[in-house]
Amino acid sequence: MSRRQRTRKRRRRFSPMVTGIVIVVMLVIFWNLLATYEGGEFIDFNETDENMTSVVEVIFETTLWIDKGKYEMFMFEVRRGDNLNITVSVLDGGGPIDYFVMEERKKLQFDGWLNGTEVKFYAYDNAKALNITYSNILFTIPRTDRWYLILNNYGHMLEGAYPMDEVHLYVKVENVGFTVEQSFG
Repeated sequence: MSRRQRTRKRRRRFSPMVTGIVIVVMLVIFWNLLATYEGGEFIDFNETDENMTSVVEVIFETTLWIDKGKYEMFMFEVRRGDNLNITVSVLDGGGPIDYFVMEERKKLQFDGWLNGTEVKFYAYDNAKALNITYSNILFTIPRTDRWYLILNNYGHMLEGAYPMDEVHLYVKVENVGFTVEQSFG
């Protein structure tokens, strides 16, 4: 063997395990950056209250009377991931009511149900209350859309309130934070 062959430096190659670890670390970094990116801006998770106690925005707050056999509807636009704190309280009048929170598509089904062209409508189980005099719920919006709070003193709901008279209500809807889902889809 010549001297030249003996002094040749050995090339160092990375093992497949080291290469795999580097790829996994890069994917984790990418995944975390993707999870904090929303609509053209990065979300600072430190600004989000983990306990959902701080109010980001009062969407609406009001008192109103609803006649027996009638309903009232409030429309608002929110985005996927918004956390809504919804409070409905009967202040005076004919007793319990029902309410539903639903997006445009479900609201059209509700309208059809009221006028007899639909035999049923769908509502989110965790965004409705039947036969109540007070309710406070936290609901995470599943999709960006036009949403509705429907206050029902109309009756005709299975397990719902039976209207006795007009009701005086206090209603408040607040956006109390934002939830980022940690998945693709």
